[in-house]
Amino acid sequence: MPAYVKTSGGKGIHVFIPVKPKYTYEQTRTFSHIVSQMVERELPDVVSLERMPDKRKAKVYLDFLQNGRGKTMAAVYSLRPREGATASCPLSWDEIDESLDLKAYNIHTVPKRLVKEGDLWSGMFEEAIDLKEVLKRLS
Repeated sequence: MPAYVKTSGGKGIHVFIPVKPKYTYEQTRTFSHIVSQMVERELPDVVSLERMPDKRKAKVYLDFLQNGRGKTMAAVYSLRPREGATASCPLSWDEIDESLDLKAYNIHTVPKRLVKEGDLWSGMFEEAIDLKEVLKRLS
């Protein structure tokens, strides 16, 4: 299943799975919850669905609820109103490791990166998945 990753422009990472535009909001939200539960089951020492930081103790929070009505999200390449003018920036999966510095993606670095790397999300919607087909393979 294709998955695209980007910095949030803040402290997080967002993972996008392009879905064919024939499903409802409720269906895609349920799918997001299912995928998050599967990831938590496979990586219980690393990730958590627990919202309260004190209860998840140094685990990565899988915020499937971010995929919700009325929630805001920074679009790719948008600047955030933060010190250093950080940006929401597409990444390749091999860039995500312990050395990742989210502040390195900002008003000064992202334009140069875009020229050098191109738009890492340019083909995203061409890879949109059919939720029914994916769920059949998972069961």
